[in-house]
Amino acid sequence: MKRAQIVVLSVLAGIMGVSMMSWTEQQPRTGYHSWEELIAMRGGEADNLPQNSNSVFTGSGRCGGCHGHDIDNFANVDLEGNDVNPTDDWRATMMANSAKDPFWQAKVTHEVAVNPDHQEVLEDKCTSCHAPMGHYAAHFDGALSYSFAEMLTDSLALDGVSCGACHQINEENAGEVFSGVLDF
Repeated sequence: MKRAQIVVLSVLAGIMGVSMMSWTEQQPRTGYHSWEELIAMRGGEADNLPQNSNSVFTGSGRCGGCHGHDIDNFANVDLEGNDVNPTDDWRATMMANSAKDPFWQAKVTHEVAVNPDHQEVLEDKCTSCHAPMGHYAAHFDGALSYSFAEMLTDSLALDGVSCGACHQINEENAGEVFSGVLDF
């Protein structure tokens, strides 16, 4: 009997502990960002997202300055105060991780091992969808192909299908479905 009481009390204490952790007080709105916050968002480090640019695209870290988490909960929140910023939602998607996906990398590596004479064409075609910002910038700069080796050292390529890969597509020629042929 005493053991059952201890178990029941432990379960109740656990439930109360979890419910207390999820309790949040409404924070008063503090207004606009401070000057230091604006500097950090515009040019400072935005977590581990790339801040740099290449000849065509800019890294998602730059977009995250305005479209990322707002520490004051002034922007990118819904009416209930929930953070709805697109940067954090995007980070966990297949699109954000398309170039880093170990299964995809293994599959392309396998295809190259099976067809070594086609390595250049295979890697170039696969990176057109999985690492479009590196692939298309390289071609824009005059490269005839884009390799895995180049992708692995290119922070914008490893940014996957990032902000610019979708938001900079030329509307006249948005590409063919799943073709990897895009016009920026």
